[in-house]
Amino acid sequence: MAVSFEFEGNVVLFTAEGDMTNVDIRAALERATEDPSFRPGMSILMHDLGSSYQPSSEQAYEAATDLSELTKLYSPHIAVVVHEDIKYGLGRMIAAYCERHGIDFQVFRNFDNARQWLAYVHETGDETAGESGSADSPRR
Repeated sequence: MAVSFEFEGNVVLFTAEGDMTNVDIRAALERATEDPSFRPGMSILMHDLGSSYQPSSEQAYEAATDLSELTKLYSPHIAVVVHEDIKYGLGRMIAAYCERHGIDFQVFRNFDNARQWLAYVHETGDETAGESGSADSPRR
């Protein structure tokens, strides 16, 4: 399976590997909501472990639209961890589209930083936590 998931407290951790599309991501997000362990308002933490996912601008917009529909069930704070420069840039493009839908989509290079950010916004309810731009800066 291209996208798997597991529950960790108030977070659904999705792991992406191999060939995948927006359809695979949406299907995994929907499957998680059908699991008995799911609770409305859980945060999404997506960890890309070298998937083939490289959306076009149109596909990035579609991903943001899909997320806007699903955040009725999930928290509007989404953290994505990537390890490649191209994925970081693509994540920022998705983040720009998500912002139009009121979704706080943050891209990280460090898994622990992503987890800490999600814990912070969950504990504080700080709706401005990600407004200053990217959560992690690209490697230099």
